[in-house]
Amino acid sequence: MLTRLVCAVKEKKLAAAIEKRLSQADIRLKIFPHPRNAWQDLVRSCSDVFVISRTLIPKPVDASVAILNNLPEKPITIILDDRESSQEHATLLGAGADMVLYSGLPPDRLLEAIETSLTARQQFYDMNRFDHRGRFQPRLHDFVSNSRDMQLFLEEVRQVVASDASLLLQGETGVGKEHLSRAIHLESPRSSGPFIALNMAAIPDQLMESELFGHEQGAFTGAIRSRRGAFELAHGGTLFLDEIGEMPLKCSPNCSGSCRIWSSRLWGENHLCGWMCG
Repeated sequence: MLTRLVCAVKEKKLAAAIEKRLSQADIRLKIFPHPRNAWQDLVRSCSDVFVISRTLIPKPVDASVAILNNLPEKPITIILDDRESSQEHATLLGAGADMVLYSGLPPDRLLEAIETSLTARQQFYDMNRFDHRGRFQPRLHDFVSNSRDMQLFLEEVRQVVASDASLLLQGETGVGKEHLSRAIHLESPRSSGPFIALNMAAIPDQLMESELFGHEQGAFTGAIRSRRGAFELAHGGTLFLDEIGEMPLKCSPNCSGSCRIWSSRLWGENHLCGWMCG
């Protein structure tokens, strides 16, 4: 999954340095050009890591930090403080900030600390990919059959498992299409990435594009927060679209295009977002 980082800092040079250093990384970076008015948009940005100047946090600071900590994404909060005071920094940490940095440090040191937080966030994703309930993780060797046709089919599956090709699995309900797709994912080069399953038949037509591609805050009536789509959630891994025959025809060109070029435009955004998923 792509890591989202939002930056609202007073220091324009630091913001420019962050953009230069991280724009090529495997993250979605958003820097607010007018940070003093950015708090509500920041809270609704669906981000994983926040980098914000202390003076831009609404008072009381502890209540505002608590709002960030209680967001569904469980984000990492990095506060830049213009006061070089260990006592003040400890107060901010006690309020719930994950990291407090003195903004007067050299930009390289600040950037290294931010990159460390991004690495920690990716490790957080990696840990969540394991099944903590001990549920069975399927493998291709689980599929055993005396049928010659089934054996030929499984041989074909083993030949394509290492490719980046999009696969169409056909079969009646209950024959194990999702189970097989999970097995393909776990033995593919994308096994370290997430496996995202989406039941197309259970999604209302008017929400289909939002579920697939996500949307930005304010993209349509009722969109009070940004939301990740299935393609972004599956970045670096595999997206399984169950009952894909139920997809409305108007969504098919966008979906097939995204499967082919791994990029799309989020509702409410004016730039392309890229992802890689099988």
